[in-house]
Amino acid sequence: MHLSSPLVFDDIFCNAESTSLLVFDRKGIIEDINLGFEKLSGYSLDALLGKHISVLYTPTDIALGVPEGVINRAVQAGTSYNDSYIILQNGSQIWVHAECVLVKDQAGEEHLVKIIHNLHNEKQLEEQLREKNREQEKIILDHDTFVYTTSHDLRSPLNNLDALVNNLGENADDPDMIAELIPLINDSIERLRNKINELSVIGKRREEENQSASVIFQDVYEDVLKDLEIEITTSKAVLTADFTHLPSIRFAKKDIRSLLQNFVSNALKYRHPERQPFIHVATSPVDPSLVLLTVEDNGLGIKQEHKERIFDMYARFHHQVDGTGVGLGIVKKIVNNNGGRIEVESELGQGSTFKVFLKVQEPTTTGQANTARLNTL
Repeated sequence: MHLSSPLVFDDIFCNAESTSLLVFDRKGIIEDINLGFEKLSGYSLDALLGKHISVLYTPTDIALGVPEGVINRAVQAGTSYNDSYIILQNGSQIWVHAECVLVKDQAGEEHLVKIIHNLHNEKQLEEQLREKNREQEKIILDHDTFVYTTSHDLRSPLNNLDALVNNLGENADDPDMIAELIPLINDSIERLRNKINELSVIGKRREEENQSASVIFQDVYEDVLKDLEIEITTSKAVLTADFTHLPSIRFAKKDIRSLLQNFVSNALKYRHPERQPFIHVATSPVDPSLVLLTVEDNGLGIKQEHKERIFDMYARFHHQVDGTGVGLGIVKKIVNNNGGRIEVESELGQGSTFKVFLKVQEPTTTGQANTARLNTL
């Protein structure tokens, strides 16, 4: 059935192949389609005639009342525009731009003509560009975080090496002490060399770590303690760890190391002067995709009004303690880049508990993720 319309329009309606036209009444019941819509959707007129236009919409749009909204706006204003997906005869969906116009035929009966433009390729390109922008933003954030992290984390092995060399100078006349210190100095030099090597191969390391196997918390934790050996010894700190509930995580190893290094280092640095430092580190699963890392100390604590600012880069609130205010800023960058979050419980003079919620990283590569994403469009 074709509308009784002037001959020229009737020819255009029937024969247009690059423009898709759909005709329905004020209730949304389909009355006609043209050749362009048949080619676009794969439907024949017989397959759609008498059906409601909602058969062409996604379940989400139907639940949101999009088909009814299109009709109501066109009836009230004479025309309406919208961008949405439409469902094709084969079950796939494409992104379209549509204008719905209220018209009257020669008999004075009202109909709605929907003019549809296929924007699916443009939508795919837009999504690809958006994904590339997200990737670039993440690369910039990763590089920025790596620079801050590396410069900050180099302090511990340097301080350790400095203390050992000073100790060596003070005991230059004691052969037994020299024999004991030399291996420790060599070990510190080797650890410092390894960190510098990490910086020189940042691109390769990041690619490898994104596809790496699970990171074992205990191994990284023990490595951090070696870098902080001097601070732990001089402060007589007691450190405990419990990784039995969740021994490993799929994550960038350098970032897990930086988190542990900064939290433990800060707990040592901001210890209470009147008691022996106690630091406890633990992990536990929240759900299959979320891990909780907890670091608890009995240090100086944080004032309530400072809790929101402690993660600001270069923020410092205990000026009697040497520091740069960078450590927790680095922690925040790592967690934000991961899409996780941090909670802080603290009482001034009593200590602090940091709860870090980390999202487990997927082994899927970026290229595979992009392909999967576009296939859903």
